[in-house]
Amino acid sequence: MTRMNEKFLNNLLNSISVSGYEEQVQDIVTEEMKEYTDEIRRDEMQNLTCILNPENDVRIMLSAHADEIGLMISNIREDGRLQVIDRGGIVPATYPGRQVRIKTKNGEVYGVVEAYRDLFKEENLGTKHFLIDIGAKDREDALKNVSLGDPIVPDTHIRKMKNGKFTDKTDLVYFGNLKHKSGTVNHMGDNLTGAGEGDDEQIVIDLSRVPAEYDKIVIVVNIYQAVKRKQHFGMIKNAFIRLVDARNNKEMCKYNLTENYSGMTAMIFGEIYRHNGEWKFNAVGNGTTDPGLSELCQRFV
Repeated sequence: MTRMNEKFLNNLLNSISVSGYEEQVQDIVTEEMKEYTDEIRRDEMQNLTCILNPENDVRIMLSAHADEIGLMISNIREDGRLQVIDRGGIVPATYPGRQVRIKTKNGEVYGVVEAYRDLFKEENLGTKHFLIDIGAKDREDALKNVSLGDPIVPDTHIRKMKNGKFTDKTDLVYFGNLKHKSGTVNHMGDNLTGAGEGDDEQIVIDLSRVPAEYDKIVIVVNIYQAVKRKQHFGMIKNAFIRLVDARNNKEMCKYNLTENYSGMTAMIFGEIYRHNGEWKFNAVGNGTTDPGLSELCQRFV
């Protein structure tokens, strides 16, 4: 799996598999492992065994938990709020005020663990102090949506941390994807001939609108199908790349590719990165012989 199967990971993280309710995560793992194993066994205790090369004399076992810690409905009060018990050893102090997901026979129901100032003054804070509000007006109303024994987990949101790494191919802006999904980076079009005055190709970046989740923008240049065409920068006349501040048209950095990068098929021009709330530019100028964008991108994963 390249950088792990992202869909598989998301499915695992989004499943509700509190102890005693592992069916969903077992279904997800079974579907994923079909391609990689010779045999899959599953028993009534929800143990899942995936076997590769069953006839081999050497046996290696990789073992992991299938369940997750969470809560379970133990009582439904007359006012419609839910009382719960611990399933697996939660940290009680992390639950008050959190939104939660409840797995029911008819799908998921959402609620919130009530929080108030005096709750955090309780000695030995635990699930006995928790009340979950699902928006029900009374017990009868709540029973239309949930049942005793239904499992509960925090309603968490999956976020990919960038940390200077290239994590999503949709973040790549090039001739095949001229505009970033955020609308802040725009490739103005591919010039295959070099004809015309000024810069043959431009990439316009609006730094003021770049989403906060991005902390770095790497600017690269490469020759399309360089290996197949047996080309390098030294064979291209007047090839250069430069950085210009659009506010005053001031040239901030420029590299002559023809003279200084002969034999190279690609170049890491520079990095625009966040530092103390401001954008900075770091000129890199590192020439490479990467045959294409895919190989160039692998340097940043």
